[in-house]
Amino acid sequence: MKKRKYFLIIGILFLCMIFGIICYKQAITEKVLKQTWEQLSKSERYEAVGSWTDGKVEKIIIQEGNTRYFVEESYYGEPVLLVTFTSSRREVIGDVEKIVDAASGRIVGGSFRD
Repeated sequence: MKKRKYFLIIGILFLCMIFGIICYKQAITEKVLKQTWEQLSKSERYEAVGSWTDGKVEKIIIQEGNTRYFVEESYYGEPVLLVTFTSSRREVIGDVEKIVDAASGRIVGGSFRD
């Protein structure tokens, strides 16, 4: 009987920990999206479908010599965040993509849009 209680308590603590991690990651993502949105030009914000809440964030590493993204040289080989906002002109020139420094939240690059 005592073993069941311990397993139940451990299970509840594990679920609380998982829930906390998920909430933390969501809060960080929302912060990055909002910071990036505020740094976009007016034309980029106008072009974006929706608002900052509709963006996507992913962690990437940009290697030197890539042809898709431009970034400050000091960020080559370093983990950065790729923040993407769907564009109303996506078929013509692609989505609005910005490279963001994870520590400062500052835009340090972007994508070449055709």
